[in-house]
Amino acid sequence: MIKGLRSKKSSIRPGLFQSLAILEMVVSHKEKSTLHHIREARMHTAYATLHQDIRKTSVVLFLNELLYKILQEENGNRDLFSFIISQLLWFDQADRPVPLFQFFLPLS
Repeated sequence: MIKGLRSKKSSIRPGLFQSLAILEMVVSHKEKSTLHHIREARMHTAYATLHQDIRKTSVVLFLNELLYKILQEENGNRDLFSFIISQLLWFDQADRPVPLFQFFLPLS
């Protein structure tokens, strides 16, 4: 939850929260609550083409939904996170459309 996101005084912009955006956030975490607040958010790595090319945007939306459905880990997995980020950054730099299955192959 982000307090005052739509207000003019908010330092956090809604455009940061696009599908699979790589963000740095400061979150207030309360032990007894399931609802937490994002205090600060900023772009860690900006994509060059991912949210401007409709074909890439469509793939990113699909991947976002797929990852949401299959990743049910409560603990962090740095290796998996690094792999997903590296694949997204590679896809952002790709010049031509790429078959979806290529995302799930390790980089060589």
